[in-house]
Amino acid sequence: MAYAVPEDRQSAGPEAPLRVGLLVDSTIQPAWVARALQRVVETGTGEFVLVVQNAALPTPVRSLRIARWWRNRRHLLYAAYQRLDRRRFVPDPDPFAPVDLSDLLAGVPRLNVVPRQTKNSDIIVAGDIDTIRKSNLDVLVLLGFRILRGEILDAAKYGVWSWHHGDNDRYRGGPPCFWEVLEGEPVTGTILQRLTEALDDGEVLYRSWGSTNVFSVKRNSLEIYWKSAEFLARALRHVQLGARPVEAEGHPTPYGHKLYVAPTNVEMAVGISKMLARRVRAKWQSMTSVDQWYLAWRRTGGVPDENRAPDLAPFRFRSIYPPKERSFGG
Repeated sequence: MAYAVPEDRQSAGPEAPLRVGLLVDSTIQPAWVARALQRVVETGTGEFVLVVQNAALPTPVRSLRIARWWRNRRHLLYAAYQRLDRRRFVPDPDPFAPVDLSDLLAGVPRLNVVPRQTKNSDIIVAGDIDTIRKSNLDVLVLLGFRILRGEILDAAKYGVWSWHHGDNDRYRGGPPCFWEVLEGEPVTGTILQRLTEALDDGEVLYRSWGSTNVFSVKRNSLEIYWKSAEFLARALRHVQLGARPVEAEGHPTPYGHKLYVAPTNVEMAVGISKMLARRVRAKWQSMTSVDQWYLAWRRTGGVPDENRAPDLAPFRFRSIYPPKERSFGG
């Protein structure tokens, strides 16, 4: 990471908390979001001064189960997998458990807005933008709405920040933390980004990777989401100390992969077969082999030649194995 120093923060002093606004559909948020906001308070990196709430949420329409199945018939196997995966593994604590933020945001002014809506995007109108600008925000954090477009992206000094649970160089779209499991990707990436008009192609403020649990989407999501709860406070801290994080990668790399969406029944069937094959291989390996550290040695004669690389060919060494279920160590 490299850091470009914003002159307007240098005079504020390293201890001045940033003025943070939240863009939400509701004050009921997942537990990992609650932790992220709590960490901002605990670290003194920011103070919440405005909540912008979406007042244009559609009223849920009740429909017959069979009608819903027919409407989503191309993704029924995906829905079945999600339900089974959730039942097989109930995490404690659960990063997706609903948490009411009312106490944390008590006394924070709230602005209800009705955005202008297109097929997939929300555009906050000029009058509401003017009101938001009067709060003199350093950062807006996106925790709701759909894809944001328009002037809201520049309504705060450092823009609108949002998480993307996936490596935006490889996986754009969604579902989050899913395709890495289905495709057997060894690592799952997560970023905190400043949003731009380009989908999942914002300015990366914080980037992290974690080992993928290739057997369960639920298990893979658990660690990834809890870990991402630390990103917001860390990125705010960089700005608070007079350094705005930007990636030092030169020109942006063009995205050459597909835009991921929920898998079709065929894609899901292929993915499940791959996951089952991984489980069978892992089970066979656990039954037929043991992971164990051991020592290897060889006897050499004479004085080593400092100008010649040592011969480290494995076949020249003799191995020393500890007893089963034991290891060498101090």
